Amino acid sequence: MVEVIADYLPLLFGLTAALAVGVAVFVPALRNPFLSVLVLVASLPFERVPSLDIGGVTLRFNQLAAVIVIAVAILALVFDRRQIRLYPALLPLLGFFLLTMWTTPAAANVARAASVFVFVLLMAITSLMIPQVVTDKSHVKQLGILFTVLAAFVSLFALFQFFGEMIGLPERLTFIREGYGKEVFGFPRVHAFSAEPLYFANFLFLPLGAMVGLLLTRQDVVPRTWLLGSLGATLLVFLLALSRGAFIAAVPFTIMIVIFFLRRFLTVPNILGILLGLLLVGATVWGILGIVSPEARERYLGHATLQDVLVTREGESAFGRLTTFERAVEIWGRSPVWGVGLGNYGPSVAQDPLTVPEHGWDIVNNQYLESLTETGIVGLGLLLLFWGLVVLRSFIAFYKTRDLLVRAFLGGLTAAFVATLVQYNFFSTLYIMHIWVAIGLLVALQNIALAPERKVSHAS
Repeated sequence: MVEVIADYLPLLFGLTAALAVGVAVFVPALRNPFLSVLVLVASLPFERVPSLDIGGVTLRFNQLAAVIVIAVAILALVFDRRQIRLYPALLPLLGFFLLTMWTTPAAANVARAASVFVFVLLMAITSLMIPQVVTDKSHVKQLGILFTVLAAFVSLFALFQFFGEMIGLPERLTFIREGYGKEVFGFPRVHAFSAEPLYFANFLFLPLGAMVGLLLTRQDVVPRTWLLGSLGATLLVFLLALSRGAFIAAVPFTIMIVIFFLRRFLTVPNILGILLGLLLVGATVWGILGIVSPEARERYLGHATLQDVLVTREGESAFGRLTTFERAVEIWGRSPVWGVGLGNYGPSVAQDPLTVPEHGWDIVNNQYLESLTETGIVGLGLLLLFWGLVVLRSFIAFYKTRDLLVRAFLGGLTAAFVATLVQYNFFSTLYIMHIWVAIGLLVALQNIALAPERKVSHAS
């Protein structure tokens, strides 16, 4: 009996702590709903730590924060009689959910399809509720402060993670996952509180976009030295994450930044400052790797430039991914219009579609191919239309508004979202919280930018 109680103590402690934190956030958020969005954004990096496993499902604090956002937004709409804010890309999103509801009963693993549907639905509702809460320019300023501080905190921990792993600190302190420690390349690939370096690097595009936008528009949201320090540290750990997909996505990210802020970008001081900053960050990474070992630099460059395609990561090489892509196309051929069911690529390639393999369900590592396989041409088309409308409206809103603070965030977060769409070629998880929060924030910023000045809310 005592052993049974001891086994459940961590679970009880986790649930109690989650309940206490939830109440502590929910009560003040009833008076100021925007507080719930700040808490949600602050929780975004904590994807793996802290988390709680219950019945084979991993519960995360950012999911609790999302539920609080949904609850307070609905209560504010009902009892405060707030005006419902636009979400123009809603129709293709609704079409996607209707499609997946219709195809779920025919999936090989209905339980898997239903669980993935619920998680994606939670993300979508969260994204829909954010514009109902983020309604004022003052909110944008607070988000700027939060992103800057959050990026600095996460980057400092990632640096601790890197050097802690190098000097032999235990995993319970560094949170380094197996496969990303120094045993692979001679140095760790940082991922802070995320599950993998690629997810961590993808998240970093959000604060990078926000901070670069603030820097180029010269918005005094935080002291300039703090902004530059946080930006430099974020770039440093972005490189130390060593995510090839993120490195590729950094190219369209940079192109979008140049397009949005061309006039401010093409000045001699800005160009010299940016080049000097990038040179300093690159030299710091080069110096750190040189201190680690003589071979560290060669291994870093080899992995970053695909020279090590035969070196596996968790049993999967670059050639293995190509094989997975071919298999996804083959499975798509079974149901090209409607797909095999949301979340059912893994069951479709498993020996038993109803039994979870020891290593977990297989994924395609390409969101477009995975969505094509699982939801067919119709489902992928609806997703592409949804994402495309978000990006298009961001461009319209950016050039419509003259407010530099709103422009800073619109341009920066749109660049981050475009980078995510490119990086989606290298990972496939449709219910990643920070991506849906980014979409919600973009729609909120678009609404602020496009609203007539007299109709913009001044709620706290």
